[in-house]
Amino acid sequence: MSPIRCARPWLVPLAFAASSALAAANDIHDIRGPLPIDVLPPFTLTGGLLLLVAGLFFILRHRRHHQTGEAPPASAPVADAADRLARIGAEYRQGIVPGELTILRLDAVVRDGLALVAGLPAQRLTSVELLSDALAGLDAGQQALLGELLPLFDRVKFAGHLPAAQEVERSLEVAARLLVAASQGRTDAPA
Repeated sequence: MSPIRCARPWLVPLAFAASSALAAANDIHDIRGPLPIDVLPPFTLTGGLLLLVAGLFFILRHRRHHQTGEAPPASAPVADAADRLARIGAEYRQGIVPGELTILRLDAVVRDGLALVAGLPAQRLTSVELLSDALAGLDAGQQALLGELLPLFDRVKFAGHLPAAQEVERSLEVAARLLVAASQGRTDAPA
């Protein structure tokens, strides 16, 4: 049998395809070389604008945090706290805010008021630390009022206590008396 006759019929098309692929590879070449870039890439403009916006954002944020203004009058913290207390009490009585949220909001108002009036870092202190630091800044009546409020605040915040309506009303009353007494520097004995 001759070698050409033994060749499988599928080898002939394979050989033909290989030879034509080699011929085609030799015929392919670049039409022209790489193009020179005369302008900036398109992402450069976008990147520049993003950097500009970020810079403006940080400048405005820095200015907002470092603005110096004149100090508010001494009665402003008390008036602000009284307004906040009145709004919290009204929302509770209208049923807009539940008792536990009212107590949490009341805690924030009392701590803010003590921070402004007595100069205590009240928001960063635990209740025990606040009471011990209040010994120097508050008189005995104010300390008694604060001592009445803080345990309820802690029970609501940390123990999930749901305060009764009487507890919420009493807390609103005591908080108002405490902030007024602390701002005026006088003692209101707890009732």
